[in-house]
Amino acid sequence: MHRVVLCCDFFYPRVGGVEEHLWCLATALLERGHSVCVVTGRYAGISGKPRVGIRYMSYGLRVYHLPHLPMADQSSFPSYFGLLPLLRAIFLRERATLAHGHAATSVLTHDFLICAQTLGIPTIYTDHSLFGSMDFASLNVNKYLSFALAGVCGVVSVSEASRENLHSRTGFPMGRICVIPNAVDGGEFEPPEARGAQRRSPTTVVLLSRLVFRKGIDVVLELIPKSCARWPELHFIIGGDGPKRKALEDMVLGEGLQERVEILGHIARDKVADLLGRGGIFLNCSLTESFCISILEAACSGCHVVASPVGGVPEVLPPHMITLGKDSSVDSMLAALEHSLARARSTDPIAQHKIAKELYTWDQVAQRTEDFYDQVVSAGAMDMREWYCSLFSLGPVFGPVTCIFVTLIHIMALALEFFVPTRDVDVALPSPTQREILCALQQGGRGADDDGARQGMLQRHLMFVGRAPHGSSQTNGCT
Repeated sequence: MHRVVLCCDFFYPRVGGVEEHLWCLATALLERGHSVCVVTGRYAGISGKPRVGIRYMSYGLRVYHLPHLPMADQSSFPSYFGLLPLLRAIFLRERATLAHGHAATSVLTHDFLICAQTLGIPTIYTDHSLFGSMDFASLNVNKYLSFALAGVCGVVSVSEASRENLHSRTGFPMGRICVIPNAVDGGEFEPPEARGAQRRSPTTVVLLSRLVFRKGIDVVLELIPKSCARWPELHFIIGGDGPKRKALEDMVLGEGLQERVEILGHIARDKVADLLGRGGIFLNCSLTESFCISILEAACSGCHVVASPVGGVPEVLPPHMITLGKDSSVDSMLAALEHSLARARSTDPIAQHKIAKELYTWDQVAQRTEDFYDQVVSAGAMDMREWYCSLFSLGPVFGPVTCIFVTLIHIMALALEFFVPTRDVDVALPSPTQREILCALQQGGRGADDDGARQGMLQRHLMFVGRAPHGSSQTNGCT
């Protein structure tokens, strides 16, 4: 059994592909018997109070919301020295045997990996996005990521395209990059036809994504008026929010397409399947994608997918479920949409759902991730000499600077061990499993008001997780 600490700036209550991946991976590993917790940043709470401290989610998943303020787009401000005491306390409380960071644009992940390596904990990084190497922003991300990856034991990419991209921009050895794709819970996306509903219209096009430049919304702004002019029967449904929403609304008003284009705004997670069930075609015009979970969800829902051939998108679905444009241009996507109209009419949503839901499952992903964990832990953390050699190879100036930086972090870690020894850090109590939570609720009286009933529920919970008070003769009634 591994004791894994997952980390990323992007997690619940924010919604997105990385957030979904992190949550599903954590719960899948918990179900396989591993100890898992998540470290993330500060979020705004529902009542206006910040979401900081320790929270518990379903399946007993423990989440540490660090108190520092986010910088931009929920990413943290770089603060190795400031975060080391907190991260060290979390690693020691959880008795972590593995540290697993996610996403190149999560600054907290970079800090997390460096701190874990300093403490001698084996580290793994998962790359979720594609980046270039010509613009200033990409160069900055790539250089900063190279620093964090200098001491990691292994890297996971979600597609072959992502693997090659990461190698080309950071120089990380291809042999140490393992490809483990994303997945979806296909049962959540059962098509409405399987429940006896009338078959949807094959001329209804659904687009569901963040409304930002990277998702190809500028292409959509030109594509929709041309499509509506060519095919009078087409109807568009757009879900999602972002800075490009205003441009979409202006386009709809300017072209007089209010009756043919619905802009729904933010879609709650539990409403995604219903929205996808309304469409015969799913449109994705992204300019860059490493995997694209949304097209897999759409295929599970019985939609025929039209997508731009970027990144790992061509790897995701079999050819009969997807029509790819030649490139991301408006004319290319218009031709792909024309070709997809006939294919959407011949698509059997129920038959497609049965195939698509088995393509990528979280059980498969958890099994492959567990095998990779076994490989990394058996090899152990990178030794200091090898780590410093990797740092020196980062450049004639940047390399020595990172070595000095890592040396200072090691000195701080030694000081923390002197003032707060490992033996003085309390071990976190094990979280209850989903079965144990349900058993406690069934036996304890849901919604009890008196202190005696609450104490009884607490004692049962402690007993279920192996922390019953000494001398208790109560036995576990749930198996």
